[in-house]
Amino acid sequence: MNGKIRSFIFCLSIVLQYILTPHASSCPEVQDQKSQDTFSSKQREVIFALYPFGRMSRLENEVPVGGWVTLLKNTFSSAQVPLKIVFVPTKRAVHLIYSGKADMILSMINHPMFLDDIAQFGSQKLIKLQVGIVSHFSQEGGPYDFIRNQRLGAIRGYSYDGVISRFSPKQLVPVNSHPQLFRMVKAKRLLFGLTYEEIFRQSKFYHASGLHFTQIQESHLYFGLSKLSSLDCSIILRLEKAYRQLLSKGELRDCCAQFIVTQDNE
Repeated sequence: MNGKIRSFIFCLSIVLQYILTPHASSCPEVQDQKSQDTFSSKQREVIFALYPFGRMSRLENEVPVGGWVTLLKNTFSSAQVPLKIVFVPTKRAVHLIYSGKADMILSMINHPMFLDDIAQFGSQKLIKLQVGIVSHFSQEGGPYDFIRNQRLGAIRGYSYDGVISRFSPKQLVPVNSHPQLFRMVKAKRLLFGLTYEEIFRQSKFYHASGLHFTQIQESHLYFGLSKLSSLDCSIILRLEKAYRQLLSKGELRDCCAQFIVTQDNE
């Protein structure tokens, strides 16, 4: 009997821990058509906080360019929603969502900075990312045992969709940029670095550097909406609908095929 009681108490503690832990909230998937059409009558510009991500999201001559930018522009245009992109570093983008100075962002749902429920998210997976380890070693399967107790480079402010929490803080070496991370691993100042395959493949270090990428997990980006925004979930539903329509017509294939989720909630 004591064993059953202990088992019950343990299970109850897990449930309570989940209930009491803050989680980023999701927008309801179903709203009436009138709610979704409300935005079109306002015609207010949506301020979208976008951050650098390799060649897929970058500045050229002070203008945001790259596949992510094209995806956003096409989706907003199809949804007939005015768009203003504010291009800032990642932490600044998150702070704009916190303060309500920006309406929307692309983010992983489990981003640690959103766990106090300041943002709400759609249900449509938009962009897929491969999180993993870059090193001089080619590894098959999970690399955790391979890098146990080794120093590991990681970009400041990045959570890598929770992957960073699997390593001891003493292992982690803060690095300011992906090029710096790749240079340090190439020079063997670090044996391992946390990164995204998409950024590594588009860098000069992918070819003829002797570095290899080992995937840990696949992650996804969603539309996120600041709860301090005057907009509501109808804007996310409207944009997700436009995204799916563009997918079905094949209109995102040329610009975005390498990173979009090609099936609904794949």
